[in-house]
Amino acid sequence: MSKIPALVRRELSAFFVSPIAYIVLTVFLVLAGRDFAYNRAYFSPDAGQFAYGAIASLLNYMSVMILFLVPLLTMRLISEEINSGTMETLMTAPVSNTAVVISKFLGTFGFFVVMLIPTLAFPIMLYLISGDLKPDTGPMISGYFGLLLLGMAAIAVGVCVSACVKNQISAAVAAALILALLWRAGAETAGRATDWLTQAVQYLGILYHYESFAKGIIDTRDVIYYVTATALFLFAAVGVVAVRRWR
Repeated sequence: MSKIPALVRRELSAFFVSPIAYIVLTVFLVLAGRDFAYNRAYFSPDAGQFAYGAIASLLNYMSVMILFLVPLLTMRLISEEINSGTMETLMTAPVSNTAVVISKFLGTFGFFVVMLIPTLAFPIMLYLISGDLKPDTGPMISGYFGLLLLGMAAIAVGVCVSACVKNQISAAVAAALILALLWRAGAETAGRATDWLTQAVQYLGILYHYESFAKGIIDTRDVIYYVTATALFLFAAVGVVAVRRWR
């Protein structure tokens, strides 16, 4: 575990020399800015919906983008190591499987936080231009906290898939499909969770658990869902890496 800080720095620095990472960052900020600008014009301050409507739309839009952009960040994490042959070197080093997986997860999460930081300008701008209808800071704080948890879970899925798949493109597509299925699980059962099976499927919905955060509510059940999902996928990734190490 003492090797983790050095490995995290290695992973994080790799993002800042990767063109894919800059493309993802640019796309994320441009699309988030476009959504903010559109809703800033659409919601009328006179209607009393401007402040809340604009920030709620922005948070929900970013949550969907995360599901499809994070796989592009995680696709290379382990699959690239396998294809380039550096995985064999890493596996023969005195580094545990857990340290390898955790360092890749933390390095990616660090870049994910870097992605989110510039978007803080949008709620700040909203606060400055909203006049007397100042937005409630509760949904902003809880919404960004929820995005961090959502990002954690999405990154864990990507790390796990990258450990299972050798091809980077296949890893990105597979991770995006898994996240999309988890998204649809909650969307398809919304409002009709009457029996235990439907409720169970709804509980799997990765964005279903984000809805409360966007409304300014931090529900411990939603926090537990994201933390548990993150832990399970990282545990699975450690198992896959262990198999590759002893194969």
